[in-house]
Amino acid sequence: MAIFAPGSKGNKAPVRVINGLNTQLNLPSGIDIDSHGNIYAANGLSESITIYGPSSDGNEGPIAIISGPATSLNGPLSVKLDPADQIWVANAAGNSVNVYPAGSNGNVAPIVSIQGNATGLNGPVDVELDSQGNIYVANFLGDSIVVFPAGSDGDVVPGALINGATTTLFGPAGLVVDHSGNIFVTNSITFAPDAIPSIAKFAPGSNGDVAPVSVIVGDRTGLSWPFGLALHRF
Repeated sequence: MAIFAPGSKGNKAPVRVINGLNTQLNLPSGIDIDSHGNIYAANGLSESITIYGPSSDGNEGPIAIISGPATSLNGPLSVKLDPADQIWVANAAGNSVNVYPAGSNGNVAPIVSIQGNATGLNGPVDVELDSQGNIYVANFLGDSIVVFPAGSDGDVVPGALINGATTTLFGPAGLVVDHSGNIFVTNSITFAPDAIPSIAKFAPGSNGDVAPVSVIVGDRTGLSWPFGLALHRF
């Protein structure tokens, strides 16, 4: 994992790099930072979440690891911290979204697990919460975004499903929701002949086979297999 200084652009060297055997990183696919500055990484190949101190650098071991059979981690590809520092994880291989208590370490069971046939989860690779606590999930394999009401748990039916030809969703991966409820998602290119890498924006409350209100797409964007996505919130 590389950390760059604020305002970095162009051929700029990182100020810190977390790398090496001691880090226990193993296909880190998603990262986030809690209210204390600790760094969380979702390791897709080792079924773990590794946590590093705010100043971690080099071949430095994690300060905590969420791992083990009780965790039900199965191909975790994203990790997000909510305002209470609870840990949200999208399990791509397990078709589930798990939530762990703030400060979790070791073989801990999730306190919430959204999973089952009714959920519509199909290769979930990212999870996001809006200001009301509604839960948004990008389904990479399902070419869809599912939305669950705040407090959802278990085999629940989503409150909304953005899916269909008009949405232009192809392998949706990175997902964020702004303070107004606008939904932004990266479309990472798949092997479909008409799939083009892009970033699509959907209006608040979108549901069904709806068109995005705007799309970033084209040769000059530099987009190629875009997976991660974040908004500048400062």
